[in-house]
Amino acid sequence: MDSKQSKMNVLMLPWLAQGHITPFLELAKKLTHKNFHIYFCSTPINLKSIKKRITDKYSLSIELVEIHLPTLPELPPHHHTTNGLPLHLNSTLQEAFEMASPNFSNILKTLNPDLVIHDFKPSSAQSIASSYNIPAVQLMTSGAVVVSFGSHMFNHPNVEFPFPAIHLHEFQEKLFRQMVMDVARTAKQKQSTPVNNDQPPCNITLFNTFRELEGKYIDHLSVTRDKRVVPVGPLVQGVVDDEKEHSEIIQWLENKGKYSLSIELVEIHLPSLPELPPHYHTTNGLPIHLNSTLQEAFEMASPNFSNILKTLSPDLLIHDIRPSWAPPIASSYNIPAVHLMTSGAMAVSFSLHMFHPNDEFPFPTVQLHEFHEKLFRQMFETAAKTSKEKQVIPVNNDQPPCNFMLFNTFRDLEGKYIDYLSAIGEKRAVPVGPLVQGFVDDENENSEIIQWLDNKGCIRVKE
Repeated sequence: MDSKQSKMNVLMLPWLAQGHITPFLELAKKLTHKNFHIYFCSTPINLKSIKKRITDKYSLSIELVEIHLPTLPELPPHHHTTNGLPLHLNSTLQEAFEMASPNFSNILKTLNPDLVIHDFKPSSAQSIASSYNIPAVQLMTSGAVVVSFGSHMFNHPNVEFPFPAIHLHEFQEKLFRQMVMDVARTAKQKQSTPVNNDQPPCNITLFNTFRELEGKYIDHLSVTRDKRVVPVGPLVQGVVDDEKEHSEIIQWLENKGKYSLSIELVEIHLPSLPELPPHYHTTNGLPIHLNSTLQEAFEMASPNFSNILKTLSPDLLIHDIRPSWAPPIASSYNIPAVHLMTSGAMAVSFSLHMFHPNDEFPFPTVQLHEFHEKLFRQMFETAAKTSKEKQVIPVNNDQPPCNFMLFNTFRDLEGKYIDYLSAIGEKRAVPVGPLVQGFVDDENENSEIIQWLDNKGCIRVKE
């Protein structure tokens, strides 16, 4: 028997952007571990860019399928992707993708998959699949917060969003509400293909998130929509350990003569403050008004941290943006310290560029309006000044500084910002990401998509 016939065949159709293609491809890889065969459908230019990411391990289970967009004079084939696409052609690419529905229909007719997993575009994917009696499930590549907020505004306009930390100013809310309404209306108008009512609708939507991060928004979204939200994330490209870029921190440690791979939990005690009991020594569940108090308490814990370093005498310290005293304390014990930025490189490169006020930021898609830029610059300069003032512990000049910073990102996503940051900063940016909690196959929540696929009530069984 042909191997494809013995497996469940899934066709995946992401939007034509790398930020959408990557999570779709990562979900495809996870599904192959459950004996699924994947047809991965995109434009030739996009498929060319991901071929190297489909290693021998997946080559028999993930099959690349080209979808051709209609020929338009202003949109040649090398622009059938958002990568490098001029901004003014973005809407043209969206229209061309919508116009490719006959080609997508022919693909479904030829391959006859058991399931389609599609993106928010093209809007006709679900209805075309339904016309062939093929169930279709949407994968949202974004997290649940913004969709939960938007869905609440659309379905319950007169009810306050139950999570006050997420809110907009009145004029912003008016614009956001109008945008949500316009998107919903446009999607409904473009759904010209009739839906097959004999094909029962799939009652779930997949999200690139996980419960530990967005549990309350996942649950709220399931209540406000007619489909249940199933988190299947995080869907990110994995770290490639043998690449020079990603393994640089290990090479650096090896040059120090020794390193071992183990994890030991070490407690640091913050000073006792009446308004900040120990159960508030975390941002998890911390009332907003106590945020600054927690930051101050962390800064006040420098003597305790100094004792920890003195006792443990580590070979290296990897620290965060807070507390500000971590590097000088490490230096006082002749311990090298490396900063790990948990954010990406784009925001940091834009911020550091503020120290070059007479030069235009070289990536025009990242910009602020004039009054926003003024506020951002002031905030950034104040933070830098405050950090310098708090650094009261003298630095040991005999300890050579580490000449790089670690970033929770990867080159395929932020390569140009990584390089620019290395050029304008005092230290080279080294990407070590994506650093996210792994996908746990045997947990009920994360394996729900697999359980659902096993339910023959929504998946066709071929004769």
